Amino acid sequence: MSLRDDPEAIMVLAWRHKLQKAFLSNARLPPDQDEMPEFDALFTIIEQYQNMSVTYLTFSKIRKVMRRICFLHPNKVPRDDEFRFRDRAKVLMNQWHQLRLNPNPPQSRIYESEDESAAVTQRMARLGLEGVQRAMFHLPSSSLYARERRRRQVTARRIRGH
Repeated sequence: MSLRDDPEAIMVLAWRHKLQKAFLSNARLPPDQDEMPEFDALFTIIEQYQNMSVTYLTFSKIRKVMRRICFLHPNKVPRDDEFRFRDRAKVLMNQWHQLRLNPNPPQSRIYESEDESAAVTQRMARLGLEGVQRAMFHLPSSSLYARERRRRQVTARRIRGH
């Protein structure tokens, strides 16, 4: 079965089209402020989607769209201070990068009760997006980029023979 016949792959592709049309289209102005709750709901669906795979990311190219959203100027994203679209796009990009590095992650934990699941959700809400990102990588967000930059510098020196 090809990805064009896979309904989940088509769904991820449709998400990408909707986000790209709203946030990155050159043909129109930034999205209307009244449309932002709809895109908040779409971001929430994407964040909660558990079946994301490297194949879906490659097929849909949704990661590229999230990357461009993440780097948009704050003036180009209405109500970003309320819905934090750019921050959420960055968190998703980082999660998907980890997925690309480890395409077969361990199965996610299934909570025994709704109370346990609700407690985890409340804790994540208190931490905010920045806290979720730090908890996910167990280091400050800036350290992640510094570590990657340092790794590339060392590799370049080895190639040059220094």
